[in-house]
Amino acid sequence: MKKEKTAKKGFKMPHVYVIIFAILLLATILTWVIPAGTYDFIEVNGKSVVDPATFHYIERTPVSLWEMVLSIPEGMVKQASLIIATFIITGAINIINHTHSLESTIGKFASLCRKRLYIAVPLFMLPFVVIGSMGIAEQVIAFVSLGIMIGLALGADAVAGTAMVILGMSAGFSLAPFGTSTTATAQTIVGLPLYSGYGYRLICVGVLWIITTIYIIHYIKKVQSDPTRSVVYGDEEVVKQAEDVALPEVTLRRILVLVIFFAAFVAIFYTVVKGVCTIMVLCGIFLIAGILAGAVYGYTPNEIAKYFVEGCTDMAFGALLIGMAASIGVVLTKGNIIYTCVHALCSLLNNMPVALAGVFMNIINIFVNFFIISGSGQAATVMPILGPTASVLGMTQQTAILAYQLGDGFTNMIYPHSGTLMAALAIGRIPWQKWAKWAWKFILIETVAGWVFIAVAALMNWGAMFG
Repeated sequence: MKKEKTAKKGFKMPHVYVIIFAILLLATILTWVIPAGTYDFIEVNGKSVVDPATFHYIERTPVSLWEMVLSIPEGMVKQASLIIATFIITGAINIINHTHSLESTIGKFASLCRKRLYIAVPLFMLPFVVIGSMGIAEQVIAFVSLGIMIGLALGADAVAGTAMVILGMSAGFSLAPFGTSTTATAQTIVGLPLYSGYGYRLICVGVLWIITTIYIIHYIKKVQSDPTRSVVYGDEEVVKQAEDVALPEVTLRRILVLVIFFAAFVAIFYTVVKGVCTIMVLCGIFLIAGILAGAVYGYTPNEIAKYFVEGCTDMAFGALLIGMAASIGVVLTKGNIIYTCVHALCSLLNNMPVALAGVFMNIINIFVNFFIISGSGQAATVMPILGPTASVLGMTQQTAILAYQLGDGFTNMIYPHSGTLMAALAIGRIPWQKWAKWAWKFILIETVAGWVFIAVAALMNWGAMFG
């Protein structure tokens, strides 16, 4: 008898929960391997920061398997506000989506721009680049649904639409010329005037905006020519070809719903400019917009509640993932190994040429950002160390800050425990694995561009010039 040939199974990407759990388990193991260490903290200009001369080892605090398990609900509690916001915003948007107002208006408008991508894409991204330049990140998740609609209408998919929003934000946030949590915090720590050097940062933001635009347009054109080249092709929860959908009729009620929808975004942008935009404010604005839109369209209170709950139900997978990912940081903090890793990495910079040292500072911060995903938290941890190190190497403080910023910014768009990223993907129902498959080349391109920015800054001895 002939032996039947068994078909070889190709590699299948693990479920994203499996990936997160594997990282969590690895972090737990590292708390048993890496010595625990810490720094003393001092107050500088009203901020509690690390004293770089005080690193010392402490008694090991390895995390047990039981503590690892408990870190999962602890992480969910830590990210509770973002999880709740994801549920509420998605529930409210689901009410608006059921009116089909966006398809009937924006869809027709965007379809006219299919052959004008080099105008439509950068213009749509521009507000998010500006918002990111102000140091605002989490709040852009409220715009993801709009981005997805634009992406579909352009003949692409949810990935393209989501990318226009969050990668546009990232282009600005990674330099944050006028950001508080990163730029201002870091400059305060090292004693530089607030927002000094903004001119060079703005130039770099412009370059990243162009790079991001080209990358997204290239992808949109691929999907337009062959829908099967979409990274989410075949995923019924994500892919929806705009040309296969009969656009609903434009009616007065749908126009009124659209007015309410855009009024919500105007209100959000106003709160951003005024500096009062918070996750809770976003929830309030969208709750009002969703209820008003449903009422204007003629839905009964029961129907409004039904569609809201449906939206929340669909979001359970992604919302819970945000909290689970936060458990990694909980374990690393309990194990007291974060500062040991930072201290070891920074010691590698001695005796390097200034430009190369700047690049390595960035690589260090890319690594540190995996452990400390918060921009302000990372600034308070690494800048008291990188600042004095830069002085010893003959590097300007602005360059050291730039290395930290770019290390914090880019990888937030691919690390699976980045709350903003996971919330955006959850709204688009995009599996992290498929996003990572699409985004890793772009993150690599951005990183190399960042190294060029840093090397130029170091070679020209960048201080407060260009702003």
